[in-house]
Amino acid sequence: MFFSFEGGRIHYSDSGKGSVIVLLHGYLESAEVWNGFSEKLASAFRVITVDLPGCGLSEAISTNRQTTYLFRKSIAYLRVVSICSQIG
Repeated sequence: MFFSFEGGRIHYSDSGKGSVIVLLHGYLESAEVWNGFSEKLASAFRVITVDLPGCGLSEAISTNRQTTYLFRKSIAYLRVVSICSQIG
């Protein structure tokens, strides 16, 4: 699935039901790193994986903003509050 964000398309997947868990990939990776693990979690939770701008299937956007800003804004579109990350 995709949503529009600052002139580009952001890719994400959304599966399962229940409390929400967001899985983020690390630097120079994509949401594919969570394949398998996200499927197991989806049996008990709603699991969202996101390709951050310029990664995976998401388009790069023309901005010089920091990754943390881009992440917060893109997640806001999905109305998510719980997050798991490989970043730093």
